[in-house]
Amino acid sequence: MTAYRYTTPILDALAFARMSMATDDSNPIHFDHQAAVRAGLPSVIGSGLFVMGLLDKAARSVAGDHAGYKFDIQMRGPVLPGRSLEISVVDDQDRLVVQVNDSAGGVVAKGRLHY
Repeated sequence: MTAYRYTTPILDALAFARMSMATDDSNPIHFDHQAAVRAGLPSVIGSGLFVMGLLDKAARSVAGDHAGYKFDIQMRGPVLPGRSLEISVVDDQDRLVVQVNDSAGGVVAKGRLHY
């Protein structure tokens, strides 16, 4: 049974840069296209913390605003601009399985939610 599903709007590089600034993450692959390309990426990418911020919304929807929770998450792929993300939490035999897919069919993150 799906406990939570959310699809973001199409993400852009500006959202990644804003999150980078807000979290004091100075890694240029999150805001400088040329630095990202030099690092072997197709463009700037969203940070893991960007994804975790979206997962916080999922956890609060499932566990409640005041419940304690933790994630066991593995980042599996980059978050690229021009794509949306689908975040899902599925109750799979008393385990809450979390998956983040991008609109191109890639798995961005996968793991479990505990509360």
